[in-house]
Amino acid sequence: METLTIKVKNKERLMFLYEILRYYDFVELPELQKSTIEKTKHDFFHSAGMWKDRDITQETLRKKAWKKS
Repeated sequence: METLTIKVKNKERLMFLYEILRYYDFVELPELQKSTIEKTKHDFFHSAGMWKDRDITQETLRKKAWKKS
């Protein structure tokens, strides 16, 4: 068996990578510590103000999302 060590700077990205690797049967993953799993839950209210000072409206987003070719 070969070993690869990866250091991930962001805990949310760590969980994302961990979830992807879990589905491969040829990869053995160590159990994550409980504190790592609990701290990665996203708080919706931390995203408040994400669009602050940007010229983006609901209408412009809809036009871009539903653009017909």
